Amino acid sequence: MQVRGEWVMPLLSILIPTYNRSEELKKNLTIINNAIIKMNYSKQIMIIISDNGSDGKVVQTLQDFIKNYLGNNVLFFHQERNIGFEKNCLFLLEKARTEYVMLLGDDDYISGEYIQEVMEKLRNEKPMVIIPNFYSVDGQGKRIGKNRDVEGVAKKLYKSIDVDKCVLAHQMSGIVFFLPGALKSYKENVKGTVYPQIYFVAYNLQRGNGIYIRQYPLENTVIPQKNFSYKFDNLFGDIARSVDGLEFDTLKHRVMFLKK
Repeated sequence: MQVRGEWVMPLLSILIPTYNRSEELKKNLTIINNAIIKMNYSKQIMIIISDNGSDGKVVQTLQDFIKNYLGNNVLFFHQERNIGFEKNCLFLLEKARTEYVMLLGDDDYISGEYIQEVMEKLRNEKPMVIIPNFYSVDGQGKRIGKNRDVEGVAKKLYKSIDVDKCVLAHQMSGIVFFLPGALKSYKENVKGTVYPQIYFVAYNLQRGNGIYIRQYPLENTVIPQKNFSYKFDNLFGDIARSVDGLEFDTLKHRVMFLKK
C-alpha cells in the first residue's frame, strides 16, 4: 500500500472464501469496510476474497460492488471451478502478505468492536492466535442460541499448555493467526482436512501464546443449506485428522486433547 512515496505493509488480512452468496457477502463487506473507515484502519487491513466457482452473474455483481463501493484495500479472485473449501482457504493464505490473517465466512459477521480489539491485541501483545466468542443466528439474522462462552474479559491462551483449545477453531470465522511458517507446515504435515484452521491454531499455540476474546461475539449464520451447526465443540474425527502432523509435548497432553 503506497503512502507518500513509502510502502506501508498492512498488519492484518481478512480472508473470505465465498460461494454463491453475493447478498450476504455484500452485507459483510459493508460492515467491515465501514468499521475500517471509522477506525482509520485503511492502511492496516487488507480484505482478500476468493470466489469458489460461483455463477457468472454472482461474480459480476460482486466485482461491481467492490469497484463502486469499496476502497483499494480489497482483492477479489474467482476460481473457474469449485475447488473445495480447503483448497480455497489455502489459496487465500497464499495470497496474503501480512503477518496476521483472519478467516471469515461470507455470511458470518464481526463487529467493529471486535476488529478494534483484534488490532490492539496484535499491535500491543503480538499473540500467535486469537479466537473469538460467537452466537448463532438464522438466515434472517434472528438469534437462535446462547453465546458459546460467557461474555467477559479476554482470556490468555498459554503456549503448549492450551494447544488443545484449537478445538474452538472448528468455527472458522474470526480466527486470527500468525501466518509466517504456518502454511508451509500445513502443506508438509496435513494430507487433507475440512478444518484446516484447526491445524493453524494448534500449530501456532505450540509456538507462542494466544488470546480468547470473549466480549465481542460474532454472528454465526446457520441455515438449512449448510446442514450443520456449531452447537457443540465435538468433531472428534475431523479434529484428530487436523492435528495428525503435530507433535504434542507429552503423550498425556495428546490424550487430553483427543478427549476434548
